[in-house]
Amino acid sequence: MAGIINQLDKNSIHLINRICFGPKLEWLKKDTRSILENRSIAQEWLFETIGQYKPISVKKEVAFINGESAEQIRLRKQDPTESLIFDWLITMVETDNPIREISALFWHHHIPSAKGNDHHQHSRLLLEVYRKYGLKDLRTLLIKISENPAMMYWLDGHWSHKNNPNENFPRELMELYTLGEGHYTFQDVKEAGRAFTGRRFNHDNYPYAMYIDKNAFDNNYKTILGKTGNWDGDDVIDIILSQYQTARHISKSALIFFLGHIPPENIVDDCANAYFESGYIFETLLKHIFFSTWFYDHAYKNNKVKTPVELLVGLQRKTGMRCIGIKTINYFLRDCGQRLFYPPSVAGWPVGEEWLVGDELVNRVLLPEALIKIANRSIKRSSFIYKLLSRVEYSSLRRIRYTSDCVFDENVFLTTLKNCGIKPSVWINNNNNFSNILSDIVIHPKHQYS
Repeated sequence: MAGIINQLDKNSIHLINRICFGPKLEWLKKDTRSILENRSIAQEWLFETIGQYKPISVKKEVAFINGESAEQIRLRKQDPTESLIFDWLITMVETDNPIREISALFWHHHIPSAKGNDHHQHSRLLLEVYRKYGLKDLRTLLIKISENPAMMYWLDGHWSHKNNPNENFPRELMELYTLGEGHYTFQDVKEAGRAFTGRRFNHDNYPYAMYIDKNAFDNNYKTILGKTGNWDGDDVIDIILSQYQTARHISKSALIFFLGHIPPENIVDDCANAYFESGYIFETLLKHIFFSTWFYDHAYKNNKVKTPVELLVGLQRKTGMRCIGIKTINYFLRDCGQRLFYPPSVAGWPVGEEWLVGDELVNRVLLPEALIKIANRSIKRSSFIYKLLSRVEYSSLRRIRYTSDCVFDENVFLTTLKNCGIKPSVWINNNNNFSNILSDIVIHPKHQYS
C-alpha cells in the first residue's frame, strides 16, 4: 500500500467530504480504497451503494466499563429525543455510504421541526420521513411531512378549523419550504390555510395516523396561485409543485447546504431545470450537482463551513475515534449550537460562516481536541479517582470529562496513514500546509471547513 498518496484524488476527497461526511479510515484497508483514487469510481460507487431504506434501530451501547450500560438506559428514559439524536449520529458514522443520512440532514435544515408536544415519537416518525423519502420525489416527502404530528404541533396545524383557519404551515410551506418569499400573495396563504383545515391525528395509537375531520374542513372553492377548485392540502402541494420556482428555491437551498454559499445564478438555474424535469427527484438533483464539472472548481473546495453535525461525524469517520454515550454527542452539538429537533426558528439553523460567530465558535475549535484527549480512559467516570484526576491533572477538561467519553487509538490512526504514505493533515483536512500533529490539525482554522 506504500505510495498510495500519489494516487489519492483530491477531487474524490472533496466529493466524499461533501456527500459522505468524509471518508472512513477503514477504507484505506479495503477494496473501497479505489474510490479515494478516482473521481469517476467514487461517483459511481456513491450512487450505486445507497441501499434500501431501513428504519434506524436503537443502538446498543457497549459497556466499556462496568455499569455504563445502566447509565445509558437511564438516559434513554430521561430524554428519548436525545437518545434518538445519538442513534442517528451513530448511523451517520458507521454507515459506509451515508448519502441517505446527509440528505435527511439537509431536509431537517430546510424543513425543520421541533419535537411534537414533548413526544419524542413524533420526532422519530419525522426523522424516518426525511430518511425514507428524502432522496425520492418531493410530492411524497411534502405530503408525509404535512401529515406528521411533530410538524402539525410545531406550526399549529392540528387544530385548524374552517371557522378559524390557521395559516402557519401554509405560510412556511410557501415562503421557506417551496416557493420562496415574493412568489405568492397573502391571499394565497389565506386560501391555502382553508385547504389545510380539519387535519387531525390519532393521539393514542402509534404511528398517530392523520385523518380529516369533515366537520372542521372547509369544503368550499379556493383560489391558490391562480387556480380555483375545492382544494385540500394535497392539492395545494400539487399546485405549488407545478411552479418552476419551487424547483429553483429548493435547488438553491441544496446548493447552499452542500457548497456553503450561493453559487452563480446560471448554476442555480441549471440545477433547477434538472430537478424540475426529473419530477422533483432529489437523488437526481444530487447527481446533477456532484457530477457537474464546476463542482470540482477551486472556488468550491475547502470553503464550506461544517455544521456541528458534520464536524463531529466527520472527525469520527476520518480518525476512527468513536464517541461513547448519549451525553457525549448531545453535549457536543448543544455546545456548538445545533440541537437537532430543537431548531432556533422556523427557518432552521445558520448556514455558511454564520456558524463562526458567538460563543459556539470557541467550542467548535476546542471540543474536537478535547474529545481526543479524553479518549481511552481506563477508570470509571463515577469513581473518586477519576474525579480527582479531573480536578488535578485535567482541570481544563474537567467539565467535558464529567459528561463525555470516547475511544480512540491514535497509534492505529497514525500507522494506517503512514503505511499508505498519507500525511494526517491531507487526510483530515485535504490540506498539506500545516502540522501533522492531530491535536494541531483539529484546532486549525482549516478544520472548520470541508
